[in-house]
Amino acid sequence: MAIFKDYYDFVKPGFVSVWVGDFRSGYEFDRYLWDYFPSDFGFEIIERAVHEAGVEPEPVKISKLVEGFSQWKTFAADLVKVAEARRISQASSMFILYNIKYDPSCQLVPNPTIQFLGAVHFPGFS
Repeated sequence: MAIFKDYYDFVKPGFVSVWVGDFRSGYEFDRYLWDYFPSDFGFEIIERAVHEAGVEPEPVKISKLVEGFSQWKTFAADLVKVAEARRISQASSMFILYNIKYDPSCQLVPNPTIQFLGAVHFPGFS
């Protein structure tokens, strides 16, 4: 059974954790991330966490959705491979936490509004 964890339990430099969903409004996505994400995924996002979110008006390929995020060129290919392995080809929203390696066994809700796509390596910020 999953239990609520602390943000710092997942800190792992050199990793980026990514979630995708079908939000089409930045306002609604932000509201979900701050109000519902913790109860779905078992930890709260701290204010100083290095994170980014993006929303498109319609679903696009994962390779297109990741474009423009900080350091995206360093992890996009690996992220697309993870998405393909999970048979996730498109989404309209993406949430990224840098220096986090999320453990999906901590997920508290079986079918949350967004899906944890995976944690992949990235070289860090320079």
